Amino acid sequence: MMRRLVPSSASSNPHSGIEAALDARWIPLLLRFTYLQLLDALTTLVFLTSGVKEANPVVRFAMGAAHSPLAGLLALKLAAFGVAIFCCVTARTRVLSRMNIFFGALVVWNLIALLAS
Repeated sequence: MMRRLVPSSASSNPHSGIEAALDARWIPLLLRFTYLQLLDALTTLVFLTSGVKEANPVVRFAMGAAHSPLAGLLALKLAAFGVAIFCCVTARTRVLSRMNIFFGALVVWNLIALLAS
């Protein structure tokens, strides 16, 4: 009996592409990511209105280059969502989990900056 060979591209990752993005296991990660993005944006805006300076040079540049700081911050958040969607489509669970840890730490940092000001 002859075995039929399956092309390597079809067998490389069964959970990649659009199916992975729609997989139920991504929903909690994406919800957490969305929640952390909202918290980061809100805490950033609050501490900016409190007189605390933005420490991240990329965020500072985006807010200065846009017609308003909010527009620059939203542009960066859209880029972050693009990376999160890319992680879903390419089944990079670990990358999205680490992004969630990073943004969670960033929110804590923003809250500390608010308390210190």
